[in-house]
Amino acid sequence: MTSRLTIHAGVNKTGSSAIQHFLRNNVEQLSSEGVVVPNLSMEIQPPVEGHHVWYFHERRGAPREIAKHETTQKIRDLMTHPGVKQVIVSAENLGSVDNDYAFWFIDIAKEFEDVEVIMYLRRQDDLLLSSWQQWHVKTGEDLWSWIASCLGGLGNWRRVVERWEAVLGRHRVRLRLFERNRLKNGDVVDDFCQFILGDHSAFVNDRSVAVNPSYNEAIVDLVAGGGFFKDAHDNEFYKFLEHYLDDASHRRSRESVLTIDQRLAIIARYAASNSWVREHYFASSDTPETLFALPRASDYDVVTSEDLRKEQVQMLARVLFEMHKRGKK
Repeated sequence: MTSRLTIHAGVNKTGSSAIQHFLRNNVEQLSSEGVVVPNLSMEIQPPVEGHHVWYFHERRGAPREIAKHETTQKIRDLMTHPGVKQVIVSAENLGSVDNDYAFWFIDIAKEFEDVEVIMYLRRQDDLLLSSWQQWHVKTGEDLWSWIASCLGGLGNWRRVVERWEAVLGRHRVRLRLFERNRLKNGDVVDDFCQFILGDHSAFVNDRSVAVNPSYNEAIVDLVAGGGFFKDAHDNEFYKFLEHYLDDASHRRSRESVLTIDQRLAIIARYAASNSWVREHYFASSDTPETLFALPRASDYDVVTSEDLRKEQVQMLARVLFEMHKRGKK
């Protein structure tokens, strides 16, 4: 029996970190089922981080043929290792529109029939806000200038999907909508487990831990243009605030700096792309014509600039007070 290769092209802020946390925590149980999650060098030895972001990131400047050849050799070795039934590769940058990582898999896709890519797609207004917060606010200064620079590109799911179709063919592309009511048990990890071979009952999915949390809008507004970060991957200042504020630093579920009209305007920019995805992947389902359920004004509590300033003052006062209390101890 040939092995299966499952590529999780994890779009950012679609539960990718939760899935990768699950893979890392269950690596031994997965291995006993013949399911291999390779390490950061794309090899079978520990330690396993559960993701392969840096494998692709560190090779992004290499000529495509060299990178493709190395990746092919690495994955072939994994797929043909004795006892291996499935290999899982997970990386957020595999779901990006601005690189050619998908083509690194083209020879593997020809050599092995059982190759699939899993992608969770998020509605674009939420995607842009999450991307701004997780990465771009650290090096940028203004949310709307950044949105204007990437609107229509970032989150164009047709472009991402067509890239993988060119490598694997449509029949090996699996799309899931990142909406709670469309995920198994309302949980992205449980949903992803549908694509993992073996006995799922032995896997541990710890839902009590917030993996890669989003931070509240007062913090995001505070850091924009403040020079608190070395680069887009630096989280030290976020962790500093989280240390003193605990859960109060995390985003509240209904909190939004976008009005409903702004959200609908962003989504409208992707109407053609979303329509294409629905037609080719969800036509026979109960998925709405817009692909994603449209937001409603009642879904959000829109925060004003005045709200943010008041919360920022209170937040910083609390940080100073917590530092004072802990210093006395």
